[in-house]
Amino acid sequence: MVGGVLVLTRHRAWPGGSRRLLHLGLLLAGRFLIEFWRDPAGEQVGAAFHTHAGLALKQVQWALLLLVPLVLGAWAWLLYRNRHTAPQPEQLPTQNPVRNLLAVAGLLLLTAWLGPQALTRPEVLVVKALLLTVLVLEGGALLLGAAGTIRPARMALPLTLAAGVLVLTSQTPADSSSAPYFSFTPGYVAGSYDEDVTYSPSGGCSGSGGPSTRAGYYHQYRAMGGEAAYTRPSLHRPGRVTYGLGIYGGREYVNAQSLPLGSPFLTGNATDGRRFPLFDVNPFIARDRSQPGRFGYGVRVGLHMGHLANIAPENAEDSLRTEYVLPDASIWLGVRRTLFFQADYGNGLLALGNGTGRLALGSGLGSDWNRQLLAGVALSNHTPGLSMGFLSASFPVGRTGLWLEPYGATDFGRHRQVSLRVQYRLQARK
Repeated sequence: MVGGVLVLTRHRAWPGGSRRLLHLGLLLAGRFLIEFWRDPAGEQVGAAFHTHAGLALKQVQWALLLLVPLVLGAWAWLLYRNRHTAPQPEQLPTQNPVRNLLAVAGLLLLTAWLGPQALTRPEVLVVKALLLTVLVLEGGALLLGAAGTIRPARMALPLTLAAGVLVLTSQTPADSSSAPYFSFTPGYVAGSYDEDVTYSPSGGCSGSGGPSTRAGYYHQYRAMGGEAAYTRPSLHRPGRVTYGLGIYGGREYVNAQSLPLGSPFLTGNATDGRRFPLFDVNPFIARDRSQPGRFGYGVRVGLHMGHLANIAPENAEDSLRTEYVLPDASIWLGVRRTLFFQADYGNGLLALGNGTGRLALGSGLGSDWNRQLLAGVALSNHTPGLSMGFLSASFPVGRTGLWLEPYGATDFGRHRQVSLRVQYRLQARK
Protein backbone atom coordinates (compact mmCIF):
# COMPACT_ATOMS: atom_id res chain seq x y z
CA MET A 1 0.00 0.00 0.00
CA VAL A 2 2.80 2.40 0.84
CA GLY A 3 4.52 1.59 -2.44
CA GLY A 4 1.28 2.21 -4.31
CA VAL A 5 0.85 5.65 -2.71
CA LEU A 6 4.39 6.66 -3.62
CA VAL A 7 4.05 5.43 -7.21
CA LEU A 8 0.71 7.18 -7.77
CA THR A 9 2.09 10.48 -6.44
CA ARG A 10 5.53 10.29 -8.02
CA HIS A 11 4.85 13.08 -10.56
CA ARG A 12 3.81 15.61 -7.96
CA ALA A 13 6.23 18.50 -7.26
CA TRP A 14 6.94 17.64 -3.63
CA PRO A 15 8.56 20.15 -1.29
CA GLY A 16 12.14 19.22 -0.41
CA GLY A 17 12.18 16.42 2.17
CA SER A 18 8.42 15.86 2.29
CA ARG A 19 8.40 12.70 0.17
CA ARG A 20 10.75 10.91 2.58
CA LEU A 21 8.65 12.02 5.55
CA LEU A 22 5.49 10.67 3.90
CA HIS A 23 7.23 7.38 3.19
CA LEU A 24 8.44 7.03 6.79
CA GLY A 25 5.10 8.07 8.29
CA LEU A 26 3.14 5.56 6.23
CA LEU A 27 5.54 2.74 7.12
CA LEU A 28 5.22 3.55 10.83
CA ALA A 29 1.43 3.67 10.57
CA GLY A 30 1.40 0.33 8.76
CA ARG A 31 3.52 -1.25 11.47
CA PHE A 32 1.13 0.09 14.13
CA LEU A 33 -1.81 -1.65 12.42
CA ILE A 34 0.06 -4.90 11.76
CA GLU A 35 0.85 -5.23 15.47
CA PHE A 36 -2.85 -5.84 16.21
CA TRP A 37 -2.64 -9.27 14.69
CA ARG A 38 0.93 -10.26 15.46
CA ASP A 39 1.21 -12.82 18.23
CA PRO A 40 3.01 -11.23 21.22
CA ALA A 41 4.82 -14.55 21.78
CA GLY A 42 6.55 -14.07 18.45
CA GLU A 43 7.78 -10.57 19.27
CA GLN A 44 11.40 -10.13 20.30
CA VAL A 45 11.18 -6.50 21.49
CA GLY A 46 8.34 -4.38 22.85
CA ALA A 47 5.81 -7.21 23.17
CA ALA A 48 4.61 -6.45 26.72
CA PHE A 49 1.13 -4.86 27.01
CA HIS A 50 0.54 -1.57 28.80
CA THR A 51 -2.83 0.01 29.53
CA HIS A 52 -3.32 3.79 29.48
CA ALA A 53 -6.74 5.51 29.64
CA GLY A 54 -8.37 2.10 29.28
CA LEU A 55 -6.52 1.31 26.04
CA ALA A 56 -4.25 -1.77 26.07
CA LEU A 57 -1.46 -1.72 23.48
CA LYS A 58 1.95 -3.26 23.10
CA GLN A 59 4.98 -1.20 24.05
CA VAL A 60 5.98 -0.91 20.41
CA GLN A 61 2.49 0.36 19.52
CA TRP A 62 2.62 3.07 22.19
CA ALA A 63 5.93 4.22 20.72
CA LEU A 64 4.48 4.21 17.20
CA LEU A 65 1.38 6.06 18.42
CA LEU A 66 3.67 8.96 19.32
CA LEU A 67 5.90 8.76 16.25
CA VAL A 68 3.23 8.51 13.54
CA PRO A 69 1.53 11.87 14.29
CA LEU A 70 4.94 13.50 14.72
CA VAL A 71 6.26 12.36 11.33
CA LEU A 72 3.02 12.85 9.36
CA GLY A 73 2.52 16.19 11.10
CA ALA A 74 5.95 17.34 9.91
CA TRP A 75 5.01 16.19 6.40
CA ALA A 76 1.73 18.16 6.52
CA TRP A 77 3.56 21.23 7.82
CA LEU A 78 5.99 21.13 4.88
CA LEU A 79 3.04 20.96 2.45
CA TYR A 80 1.31 23.88 4.22
CA ARG A 81 4.47 26.00 4.20
CA ASN A 82 5.02 25.25 0.52
CA ARG A 83 1.63 26.76 -0.37
CA HIS A 84 2.81 30.17 0.82
CA THR A 85 6.24 30.07 -0.85
CA ALA A 86 7.62 29.17 -4.24
CA PRO A 87 7.51 25.36 -4.75
CA GLN A 88 10.83 23.69 -3.97
CA PRO A 89 11.75 20.53 -5.90
CA GLU A 90 12.84 17.41 -4.08
CA GLN A 91 16.51 17.65 -3.16
CA LEU A 92 18.74 14.59 -3.47
CA PRO A 93 20.92 13.89 -0.43
CA THR A 94 24.48 15.19 -0.56
CA GLN A 95 26.98 12.46 -1.36
CA ASN A 96 29.25 12.05 1.66
CA PRO A 97 30.97 8.63 1.73
CA VAL A 98 33.04 9.52 4.83
CA ARG A 99 29.94 10.30 6.89
CA ASN A 100 28.09 7.25 5.62
CA LEU A 101 31.10 5.00 6.24
CA LEU A 102 31.40 6.19 9.84
CA ALA A 103 27.64 5.87 10.38
CA VAL A 104 27.44 2.27 9.19
CA ALA A 105 30.60 1.29 11.09
CA GLY A 106 29.02 2.86 14.17
CA LEU A 107 25.87 0.77 13.72
CA LEU A 108 27.94 -2.38 13.60
CA LEU A 109 29.74 -1.38 16.81
CA LEU A 110 26.47 -0.49 18.53
CA THR A 111 25.41 -4.11 18.33
CA ALA A 112 27.80 -4.82 21.19
CA TRP A 113 25.54 -2.89 23.58
CA LEU A 114 22.17 -4.30 22.48
CA GLY A 115 20.79 -7.45 24.01
CA PRO A 116 21.08 -10.82 22.25
CA GLN A 117 17.32 -11.31 22.63
CA ALA A 118 16.44 -8.65 20.03
CA LEU A 119 16.63 -10.86 16.92
CA THR A 120 16.80 -14.52 16.02
CA ARG A 121 20.05 -15.82 14.54
CA PRO A 122 18.85 -15.76 10.87
CA GLU A 123 17.71 -12.16 11.36
CA VAL A 124 21.11 -11.27 12.81
CA LEU A 125 22.78 -12.73 9.73
CA VAL A 126 20.59 -10.72 7.35
CA VAL A 127 20.98 -7.40 9.18
CA LYS A 128 24.73 -7.64 9.67
CA ALA A 129 25.34 -8.95 6.15
CA LEU A 130 23.52 -5.91 4.77
CA LEU A 131 25.48 -3.54 6.97
CA LEU A 132 28.79 -5.14 5.99
CA THR A 133 27.83 -4.87 2.31
CA VAL A 134 27.14 -1.16 2.73
CA LEU A 135 30.40 -0.77 4.64
CA VAL A 136 32.29 -2.23 1.68
CA LEU A 137 30.41 -0.06 -0.85
CA GLU A 138 31.01 3.12 1.11
CA GLY A 139 34.63 2.18 1.74
CA GLY A 140 35.06 1.59 -1.98
CA ALA A 141 33.48 4.95 -2.76
CA LEU A 142 35.95 6.63 -0.44
CA LEU A 143 39.10 4.66 -1.26
CA LEU A 144 38.54 4.45 -5.02
CA GLY A 145 37.72 8.14 -5.23
CA ALA A 146 34.45 7.42 -7.01
CA ALA A 147 32.16 9.54 -4.86
CA GLY A 148 31.39 11.84 -7.76
CA THR A 149 30.02 9.03 -9.92
CA ILE A 150 27.91 7.09 -7.44
CA ARG A 151 24.15 7.19 -7.91
CA PRO A 152 22.15 8.91 -5.15
CA ALA A 153 20.30 5.65 -4.38
CA ARG A 154 23.53 4.14 -3.09
CA MET A 155 24.05 7.08 -0.79
CA ALA A 156 20.57 6.59 0.65
CA LEU A 157 21.15 2.93 1.47
CA PRO A 158 23.03 3.53 4.76
CA LEU A 159 20.29 5.91 5.88
CA THR A 160 17.65 3.25 5.18
CA LEU A 161 19.55 0.69 7.22
CA ALA A 162 20.10 3.22 10.01
CA ALA A 163 16.33 3.24 10.59
CA GLY A 164 16.69 -0.26 12.01
CA VAL A 165 19.32 0.57 14.62
CA LEU A 166 16.96 -0.08 17.55
CA VAL A 167 16.38 -3.68 16.44
CA LEU A 168 20.02 -4.56 15.90
CA THR A 169 21.44 -7.09 18.27
CA SER A 170 24.79 -8.32 19.46
CA GLN A 171 25.95 -11.89 19.39
CA THR A 172 28.58 -13.79 21.34
CA PRO A 173 31.54 -14.19 18.96
CA ALA A 174 31.90 -17.64 17.47
CA ASP A 175 34.34 -19.92 19.27
CA SER A 176 36.81 -20.50 16.45
CA SER A 177 38.47 -23.56 17.99
CA SER A 178 35.72 -25.82 19.36
CA ALA A 179 32.60 -25.04 17.32
CA PRO A 180 31.85 -24.66 13.59
CA TYR A 181 31.19 -21.18 12.23
CA PHE A 182 30.63 -19.28 9.00
CA SER A 183 32.74 -16.24 8.18
CA PHE A 184 32.05 -13.41 5.73
CA THR A 185 35.01 -11.16 4.95
CA PRO A 186 34.75 -8.13 2.64
CA GLY A 187 38.11 -6.50 1.89
CA TYR A 188 40.05 -3.89 -0.08
CA VAL A 189 43.62 -3.86 -1.43
CA ALA A 190 45.70 -1.17 -3.13
CA GLY A 191 49.32 -0.89 -4.14
CA SER A 192 51.93 0.33 -6.61
CA TYR A 193 55.30 -0.78 -7.98
CA ASP A 194 57.72 -0.07 -10.85
CA GLU A 195 59.46 -2.37 -13.34
CA ASP A 196 62.83 -1.47 -14.86
CA VAL A 197 63.32 -3.77 -17.87
CA THR A 198 66.21 -3.92 -20.37
CA TYR A 199 65.52 -5.80 -23.61
CA SER A 200 68.43 -7.42 -25.45
CA PRO A 201 68.32 -7.67 -29.27
CA SER A 202 67.22 -10.98 -30.74
CA GLY A 203 70.13 -11.27 -33.18
CA GLY A 204 72.45 -13.19 -30.85
CA CYS A 205 75.50 -12.25 -28.81
CA SER A 206 77.23 -10.62 -31.79
CA GLY A 207 74.88 -7.68 -31.50
CA SER A 208 73.60 -7.98 -35.08
CA GLY A 209 70.06 -7.74 -33.78
CA GLY A 210 70.48 -4.06 -32.91
CA PRO A 211 71.12 -2.12 -29.70
CA SER A 212 69.52 -2.96 -26.38
CA THR A 213 66.50 -0.97 -25.25
CA ARG A 214 65.21 -0.06 -21.81
CA ALA A 215 61.68 0.65 -20.59
CA GLY A 216 60.02 1.58 -17.33
CA TYR A 217 56.60 0.24 -16.40
CA TYR A 218 54.65 1.99 -13.64
CA HIS A 219 51.82 0.09 -11.97
CA GLN A 220 49.03 1.12 -9.63
CA TYR A 221 46.14 -1.17 -8.69
CA ARG A 222 43.02 -1.20 -6.50
CA ALA A 223 40.55 -4.00 -5.89
CA MET A 224 37.83 -5.04 -3.50
CA GLY A 225 35.57 -8.00 -2.93
CA GLY A 226 34.74 -10.61 -0.35
CA GLU A 227 35.31 -14.11 0.95
CA ALA A 228 32.85 -16.60 2.41
CA ALA A 229 34.12 -19.61 4.36
CA TYR A 230 32.99 -22.42 6.62
CA THR A 231 35.25 -23.58 9.47
CA ARG A 232 34.69 -26.70 11.58
CA PRO A 233 36.73 -28.77 14.06
CA SER A 234 38.62 -31.67 12.51
CA LEU A 235 36.80 -34.99 12.83
CA HIS A 236 39.67 -37.26 13.84
CA ARG A 237 42.60 -35.08 14.93
CA PRO A 238 42.87 -31.88 17.05
CA GLY A 239 42.55 -28.80 14.89
CA ARG A 240 40.16 -27.38 12.32
CA VAL A 241 39.33 -27.37 8.60
CA THR A 242 38.21 -24.37 6.51
CA TYR A 243 36.54 -24.36 3.09
CA GLY A 244 36.25 -20.96 1.38
CA LEU A 245 35.67 -18.98 -1.79
CA GLY A 246 36.78 -15.43 -2.52
CA ILE A 247 35.63 -13.18 -5.37
CA TYR A 248 37.40 -9.86 -6.05
CA GLY A 249 37.39 -7.20 -8.74
CA GLY A 250 39.11 -3.89 -9.46
CA ARG A 251 41.34 -2.11 -11.93
CA GLU A 252 45.01 -1.56 -12.67
CA TYR A 253 46.75 1.44 -14.23
CA VAL A 254 49.95 0.86 -16.21
CA ASN A 255 52.13 3.52 -17.81
CA ALA A 256 55.18 2.64 -19.95
CA GLN A 257 57.97 4.88 -21.20
CA SER A 258 61.38 4.46 -22.82
CA LEU A 259 64.42 5.05 -20.60
CA PRO A 260 68.03 5.85 -21.54
CA LEU A 261 70.46 2.99 -20.97
CA GLY A 262 72.68 3.50 -17.94
CA SER A 263 70.82 6.52 -16.60
CA PRO A 264 69.01 6.71 -13.23
CA PHE A 265 65.53 5.23 -13.18
CA LEU A 266 62.91 7.85 -13.99
CA THR A 267 59.70 7.69 -11.98
CA GLY A 268 56.28 8.08 -13.57
CA ASN A 269 52.59 8.32 -12.84
CA ALA A 270 50.70 5.09 -13.48
CA THR A 271 47.33 6.84 -13.85
CA ASP A 272 48.58 8.62 -17.00
CA GLY A 273 48.69 5.31 -18.88
CA ARG A 274 46.20 2.58 -19.70
CA ARG A 275 43.71 0.97 -17.37
CA PHE A 276 42.90 -2.73 -17.20
CA PRO A 277 40.19 -4.63 -15.31
CA LEU A 278 41.11 -7.03 -12.51
CA PHE A 279 39.02 -10.04 -11.54
CA ASP A 280 39.73 -13.03 -9.33
CA VAL A 281 37.90 -16.21 -8.24
CA ASN A 282 39.73 -17.85 -5.34
CA PRO A 283 38.60 -21.27 -4.00
CA PHE A 284 40.74 -22.63 -1.14
CA ILE A 285 40.93 -25.17 1.68
CA ALA A 286 42.94 -24.87 4.91
CA ARG A 287 43.78 -27.51 7.53
CA ASP A 288 45.24 -26.62 10.93
CA ARG A 289 46.56 -29.27 13.31
CA SER A 290 47.15 -27.97 16.82
CA GLN A 291 46.14 -28.14 20.45
CA PRO A 292 45.98 -25.12 22.78
CA GLY A 293 49.48 -24.10 23.82
CA ARG A 294 51.21 -26.94 21.97
CA PHE A 295 53.28 -27.22 18.79
CA GLY A 296 51.19 -27.42 15.63
CA TYR A 297 51.16 -26.79 11.93
CA GLY A 298 48.76 -25.75 9.19
CA VAL A 299 48.54 -25.61 5.40
CA ARG A 300 46.34 -23.75 2.95
CA VAL A 301 46.05 -24.56 -0.75
CA GLY A 302 43.95 -22.85 -3.37
CA LEU A 303 43.93 -21.23 -6.79
CA HIS A 304 43.46 -17.72 -8.17
CA MET A 305 41.76 -17.62 -11.57
CA GLY A 306 40.83 -14.58 -13.62
CA HIS A 307 42.48 -11.38 -14.85
CA LEU A 308 44.99 -11.04 -12.00
CA ALA A 309 47.72 -8.62 -13.16
CA ASN A 310 49.43 -7.04 -16.17
CA ILE A 311 53.23 -7.19 -16.21
CA ALA A 312 56.08 -6.17 -18.51
CA PRO A 313 56.31 -8.10 -21.82
CA GLU A 314 59.22 -10.41 -22.60
CA ASN A 315 60.13 -8.42 -25.73
CA ALA A 316 59.94 -4.70 -26.38
CA GLU A 317 57.64 -5.28 -29.37
CA ASP A 318 55.05 -7.24 -27.37
CA SER A 319 52.15 -5.94 -25.33
CA LEU A 320 51.79 -6.37 -21.60
CA ARG A 321 51.49 -9.93 -20.35
CA THR A 322 48.39 -10.89 -18.37
CA GLU A 323 48.51 -13.31 -15.46
CA TYR A 324 45.46 -15.56 -15.48
CA VAL A 325 46.31 -18.22 -12.87
CA LEU A 326 48.32 -18.03 -9.63
CA PRO A 327 48.62 -20.40 -6.68
CA ASP A 328 47.27 -19.70 -3.21
CA ALA A 329 49.52 -21.48 -0.71
CA SER A 330 50.46 -21.09 2.95
CA ILE A 331 52.18 -23.08 5.70
CA TRP A 332 52.80 -22.32 9.38
CA LEU A 333 54.74 -24.14 12.09
CA GLY A 334 55.03 -23.43 15.82
CA VAL A 335 52.98 -22.66 18.91
CA ARG A 336 50.30 -20.24 17.74
CA ARG A 337 49.64 -18.49 21.01
CA THR A 338 53.33 -17.64 21.53
CA LEU A 339 55.49 -17.86 18.37
CA PHE A 340 55.22 -19.48 14.94
CA PHE A 341 56.77 -19.21 11.47
CA GLN A 342 54.62 -18.64 8.38
CA ALA A 343 55.36 -18.68 4.64
CA ASP A 344 52.66 -17.90 2.09
CA TYR A 345 52.07 -16.81 -1.48
CA GLY A 346 49.01 -15.13 -3.00
CA ASN A 347 47.15 -15.07 0.31
CA GLY A 348 43.63 -13.81 -0.53
CA LEU A 349 43.76 -10.25 -1.86
CA LEU A 350 47.56 -10.35 -2.20
CA ALA A 351 47.33 -12.15 -5.55
CA LEU A 352 45.70 -9.18 -7.32
CA GLY A 353 47.77 -6.52 -9.08
CA ASN A 354 51.11 -7.71 -7.73
CA GLY A 355 51.34 -11.37 -6.66
CA THR A 356 53.13 -11.35 -3.31
CA GLY A 357 54.81 -13.99 -1.16
CA ARG A 358 55.66 -13.50 2.52
CA LEU A 359 58.08 -14.90 5.12
CA ALA A 360 57.10 -13.97 8.64
CA LEU A 361 57.13 -14.62 12.36
CA GLY A 362 53.81 -14.41 14.16
CA SER A 363 52.16 -14.65 17.55
CA GLY A 364 48.63 -15.17 18.77
CA LEU A 365 49.39 -12.87 21.74
CA GLY A 366 48.13 -15.49 24.18
CA SER A 367 45.30 -16.75 21.94
CA ASP A 368 45.26 -19.66 19.52
CA TRP A 369 42.78 -18.29 16.96
CA ASN A 370 41.15 -15.05 18.14
CA ARG A 371 44.17 -12.76 17.70
CA GLN A 372 47.26 -12.70 15.51
CA LEU A 373 50.22 -10.45 14.76
CA LEU A 374 52.53 -11.09 11.78
CA ALA A 375 55.73 -9.28 10.78
CA GLY A 376 58.29 -10.13 8.13
CA VAL A 377 59.36 -9.72 4.52
CA ALA A 378 57.08 -9.50 1.46
CA LEU A 379 58.52 -10.51 -1.93
CA SER A 380 57.07 -9.76 -5.37
CA ASN A 381 57.52 -11.66 -8.64
CA HIS A 382 57.89 -8.49 -10.68
CA THR A 383 60.57 -6.70 -8.63
CA PRO A 384 63.42 -9.25 -8.23
CA GLY A 385 65.94 -8.34 -5.58
CA LEU A 386 63.56 -5.83 -3.99
CA SER A 387 61.65 -6.74 -0.84
CA MET A 388 59.22 -4.96 1.45
CA GLY A 389 58.81 -5.10 5.18
CA PHE A 390 55.25 -5.83 6.25
CA LEU A 391 53.07 -5.88 9.33
CA SER A 392 49.62 -7.45 9.59
CA ALA A 393 47.18 -8.24 12.37
CA SER A 394 43.83 -9.83 13.13
CA PHE A 395 41.87 -8.93 16.24
CA PRO A 396 38.23 -8.93 17.43
CA VAL A 397 36.25 -5.72 17.93
CA GLY A 398 34.76 -6.19 21.40
CA ARG A 399 31.94 -8.75 21.32
CA THR A 400 30.45 -7.61 18.03
CA GLY A 401 31.35 -10.77 16.10
CA LEU A 402 33.68 -8.63 13.92
CA TRP A 403 37.41 -9.06 13.32
CA LEU A 404 39.60 -6.36 11.74
CA GLU A 405 42.51 -7.51 9.56
CA PRO A 406 44.79 -4.61 8.50
CA TYR A 407 47.93 -5.20 6.43
CA GLY A 408 50.66 -2.86 5.19
CA ALA A 409 53.92 -3.46 3.27
CA THR A 410 56.48 -1.01 1.90
CA ASP A 411 60.13 -0.61 0.93
CA PHE A 412 59.82 3.05 1.99
CA GLY A 413 59.98 3.93 -1.68
CA ARG A 414 57.59 3.40 -4.58
CA HIS A 415 56.86 -0.26 -3.83
CA ARG A 416 53.95 -0.51 -1.39
CA GLN A 417 50.83 -2.51 -0.65
CA VAL A 418 47.97 -2.05 1.83
CA SER A 419 44.78 -3.96 2.54
CA LEU A 420 41.95 -4.01 5.06
CA ARG A 421 39.50 -6.84 5.69
CA VAL A 422 36.51 -6.90 8.05
CA GLN A 423 35.48 -10.41 9.02
CA TYR A 424 32.16 -11.36 10.57
CA ARG A 425 31.79 -14.79 12.20
CA LEU A 426 28.45 -16.46 12.72
CA GLN A 427 28.14 -19.49 14.96
CA ALA A 428 26.89 -22.58 13.10
CA ARG A 429 24.90 -25.40 14.60
CA LYS A 430 26.98 -28.33 15.82
